[in-house]
Amino acid sequence: MTTFAWGDLGAELRVVAADDAPVVIGVSDVIAGPAEGRAQALVELVTTDAGLICASSSHRRGVVGEALRYVSHEATEQRLVVVQRDDASGLETWTEIAATTGAGTYRCRTTVTNVGDATRVLEAVSSISLGGLTGYLGRTSSTQVWTARNEQMAENRWSPEPIADLLPDINPAIHRQPARGVVERTGETTWPTGRFQPGGVLVGPDAALAWEIEHNGPWRWEVGSLFAREDWLGLILMGPTALQHGWSHPLAPGESFTTVPATVALGADLVDANARLTAHRRATHGPQPADASTALIYNDYMNTLMGDPTTEKLEPLIDAVAEVGADVFCIDAGWYDEGGDWWPSVGRWEPSVRRFGEGGLARLLERIRARGMRPGLWLEPEVIGVRSDVAAELPDSAFMTRGGARIASHDRYFLDLTDDAARAHVDATFDRVIGEYGAEYIKWDYNVTPGAGPDPDGVSPGAGLLAHHRALQELVEGIRERHPHVILESCASGAMRQDRATLSLYDLQSTSDQQDARLYPPIAAGAGMAMPLEQAGNWAYPHWEMNAEEVAFALVTGLAGRMYLSGYLDRFSERSRALVAQAAAVYRGVIRHHRESVPMWPLGLPGWSDEVVASGSRALSDDVTLACVWSRADAAAAELSFPHLAGAEVEVVQAFPAPASDLAAWETSWDPERGALEITGMGDLEARLYALRKVENR
Repeated sequence: MTTFAWGDLGAELRVVAADDAPVVIGVSDVIAGPAEGRAQALVELVTTDAGLICASSSHRRGVVGEALRYVSHEATEQRLVVVQRDDASGLETWTEIAATTGAGTYRCRTTVTNVGDATRVLEAVSSISLGGLTGYLGRTSSTQVWTARNEQMAENRWSPEPIADLLPDINPAIHRQPARGVVERTGETTWPTGRFQPGGVLVGPDAALAWEIEHNGPWRWEVGSLFAREDWLGLILMGPTALQHGWSHPLAPGESFTTVPATVALGADLVDANARLTAHRRATHGPQPADASTALIYNDYMNTLMGDPTTEKLEPLIDAVAEVGADVFCIDAGWYDEGGDWWPSVGRWEPSVRRFGEGGLARLLERIRARGMRPGLWLEPEVIGVRSDVAAELPDSAFMTRGGARIASHDRYFLDLTDDAARAHVDATFDRVIGEYGAEYIKWDYNVTPGAGPDPDGVSPGAGLLAHHRALQELVEGIRERHPHVILESCASGAMRQDRATLSLYDLQSTSDQQDARLYPPIAAGAGMAMPLEQAGNWAYPHWEMNAEEVAFALVTGLAGRMYLSGYLDRFSERSRALVAQAAAVYRGVIRHHRESVPMWPLGLPGWSDEVVASGSRALSDDVTLACVWSRADAAAAELSFPHLAGAEVEVVQAFPAPASDLAAWETSWDPERGALEITGMGDLEARLYALRKVENR
């Protein structure tokens, strides 16, 4: 037997390689004996011709996965590779684990190679599977699993469930087998975050473990119960599978397949584990323009032009937006539309003549530049409207097909980006919009999905979709290389693609399409669990009919992350416009703070209907903590917890809005012993941004 520890100091992984069992990697020393499947194997591997040892809704204990045996390993300070082989099937696995931050975050993937003499069909392969969780987390009876539900206009709804209730103890010893049920979440089609976030957090009385599958397509994770109560929980992280996604992959002799990456983070509690994931997300982000993470964006869509731009509407807006200090003015959907029904006709991406008259779109973009801002445009480049001429001009191979027919949904066809003609069309669109029209900001949207995926040349739909998603990543990388000065925003009917693979290539993410300012705070507050705050593009869309408190409420939502302005600023009263300008000025310091901070939740992660919602960001380099607080009820009060400030004297400053006669006076009281901020006097639809700063004892 080979055993050793590897990884970051204080967050080491334990590797156990027995002669008669597959390799096990645990996050603690408490690992059950590997024999008879009592421990969680490092690699779960299911093939068509072998399947599972026991019929189950889980992917645990595939016949080939259980037959893998240790061959060798290579270890450096930042990288561990474990090699296993099953001689009977001829399949060999290389599991690579990379330490990405030096602080307990590990990025993992597995490559399967056929070293035998017969083709094997893969149906599921884990990126990583981990055991030893119980010894790390503490008592299972006190352990919770946190997961997030998403849907358009209601993203980032995190909630806990007791793991003991979800995974009942069936007394495995008497049955001589573990339970077959699992806690699982699955992402589907081309909206990987359309229902759930591709990650979760196990929070025990002693520690927490967070994870994230880094894929822009289908995925699945499972938490299951094992055999021994001292090593009760196993975690399996995967990309697409046969059962959930119609994925299979024939692997001929000499061929290899590599899974999608997945990352785990070990922390003291939920906030700490997420902070470590946040550090990993920043460390693995692709190159960006110099101010891509700080520029203040205005977009004309939300509760404003709503996809109906014209010269007459845009000119006064451009001037008003420039006055409040925005850096970018993005013209959203409709700029290409000639007929008034642009949804089923998109694909050409050329400026409308009817909408913009003399001078056309070019004159408007030049007006934006003349007002000291950079112009941006909206695109949905991965689809072609069913009534677009482009649908007939491109070859059939450029489109996703299933069963020989083009896949259509909501009057759109889908480009298959594994095809040369499809990629050339998208590349030409970006080169024209950026190089010829002069766009320096692209809002990249994606509003429809193709279901299971394409099956060109007889491949499984899941495999066709995986190939498409990998081609999409390569295409975005190419666009960034050719146009390094352009800021890219990710949007998919809000945050239906807020996965890490996508966000690693984009500068910000639209966190929702939610149009009701009252409903947005839980979405904005929860966004820090999915991305660094400087990427969280929270709409701030005050309306000209709002009073000062309601304007401030909408603007605080923006300041909770990456403020993303909208609204008819040209119709605002002088008071309302002054509040927007004030928020824009405060934003400069806030976004610099967010870039060097980690998220926290002084009231805990919010529920959808909470009367008071709060989110914060704790600086890593100084003693400042920011807290956004929204009140959605009259006469509300709250006590906010800041454990890292317990025992300290703190100066509490209302950073936004500045105190004024037309704004309610919230009362604050700091309790240094408990690290608690009590707030009273809050009214309905009121919000404040506070800065908490440690002060030296005098």
